[in-house]
Amino acid sequence: MSKEQIQSLRIPFDAVLPHGAINEIANRTGLTPQTIAKVLRGEWSNPQVIREALKLIRQHRRRIENFLNQFQ
Repeated sequence: MSKEQIQSLRIPFDAVLPHGAINEIANRTGLTPQTIAKVLRGEWSNPQVIREALKLIRQHRRRIENFLNQFQ
């Protein structure tokens, strides 16, 4: 995903990432939280960061779906 694509997202990464995700991605990749934030804002490009962010978003979505399923 290019920097331009990230910058043009209608819903930015920071709107959907769970709390603590930037630090988690930093731990997984060995990069600093500041670097992760710049990638997620589209200032820099790093495919590994984007992959990790999407993994966390999918995991978060599954947790929310499982929670909501309790009420059906």
